[in-house]
Amino acid sequence: MDYSVSLALYDFAPVLFIGIAMFYVWRMVQNFAPEQAQLAAVGGILVVTAGLTKAGWKLIVATTSMDIYFLSQLLFPLMAPGFILVMFAVWAMVRRANDKTVPTWFSILPVVVIAGAFLWAGQRMFILQIERGWFQPLLMLVSIGNVALISMLVSASMRHKKWGLAGLFFLNIVMTFALQPIATMENLSITMHWIEQTLTTFGAGAFAFAAYQLSRVLLGTPDAEPMRIADEPSFAEIL
Repeated sequence: MDYSVSLALYDFAPVLFIGIAMFYVWRMVQNFAPEQAQLAAVGGILVVTAGLTKAGWKLIVATTSMDIYFLSQLLFPLMAPGFILVMFAVWAMVRRANDKTVPTWFSILPVVVIAGAFLWAGQRMFILQIERGWFQPLLMLVSIGNVALISMLVSASMRHKKWGLAGLFFLNIVMTFALQPIATMENLSITMHWIEQTLTTFGAGAFAFAAYQLSRVLLGTPDAEPMRIADEPSFAEIL
């Protein structure tokens, strides 16, 4: 595929927005469940790194015509564990905000989930000999992590009657599922790449803005109410 430099540079826009979103999610976790802040930080770094490798690969192709193949394949292997780690960190935050304890073994759970997905991917690749057998397990892991993470943020927004923020978070889920059919395609046209990047940028921008605004609400900035959700149902209580 011959990427234009403009398309390659456009690929960095959603990475920037996701980085902003992950920072504000980390801030919320740091405030309410500081012992799980490292999970949020490592997960956020993995998600951003995943985006940078894909965008960097496109830029290299566009400027040098050199195809460093492994860079193009790192998106889901990095993003999948990243979203799972952030999701578990936010889950711990919600439990703490509802005056529930977070077990000491809690940090082991995301490792078990991630390891299980990678073992499944390895079995499909090396035992069943399925071409790109790793893709489906990791795509599923990304989807589960992202949907669970966004669901908890939507829940927190709705408890504070921040319906607009809830809608922006939900929009990110819509974009995630809208992009999945495109992600499974091979040899996309330039037009489809532009559509994919526009949808990705739109969803990531909504996520970043909503995360920033929700952090102001939950951390009790002067123009927002502090987080008080112990007397209301929570996503963690449902789980």
